[in-house]
Amino acid sequence: MPIENRMSQPAAFIRWNGVLNSSCMVVLAIFTMAGFYGYLALGETVKDTATLNLPMTPFYQTIKIMFVLCIMISYPLQFYVPMERVEKWVTRKIPAHKQTRYIYAARFGGVICTCILAEAIPHLALFISLIGAFSGASMALVFPPIIELLVLYAKGELTATMWLKNGLLLFFAIIGFTTGTYSALSEISQALFKTD
Repeated sequence: MPIENRMSQPAAFIRWNGVLNSSCMVVLAIFTMAGFYGYLALGETVKDTATLNLPMTPFYQTIKIMFVLCIMISYPLQFYVPMERVEKWVTRKIPAHKQTRYIYAARFGGVICTCILAEAIPHLALFISLIGAFSGASMALVFPPIIELLVLYAKGELTATMWLKNGLLLFFAIIGFTTGTYSALSEISQALFKTD
């Protein structure tokens, strides 16, 4: 949304060959190649991240440091949208002389919370599966049918076919959301309370 709002031609964002689809295809190709070749090279012995399989030599340690620096630099970009929402709330609700302090506190708190969560969960893959099951499923599967139903209701165009379509989507989305989140949470609790 922030990118689309700042474009000179916002309609070009969502065309079949627009910015969104083109960038998603590039990212999909990169992830597919990284996953395919990573699994091809490591097979079943792959750890939570492929970088954990690299040998402890100076060359590979340099690669790991570069990877960490890339994440560190891209972290503010990933936090842009949530922080933009927080900043808008702060500018509406907080007096002007306190706004900067609250904005920095929110940014610092967000970073600290994600670091605490990342350290508290023993395996990165478990944390990623929890986020994917909870946030990914709700954003991709649960919210779109609800939003479409609300928009169609507001326009007065809600038909039985749309109720049925969105109801089925919601049914399967809630099953996937619930089972995925439960599975991720149970795996995390097993890893946390595992007795050796």
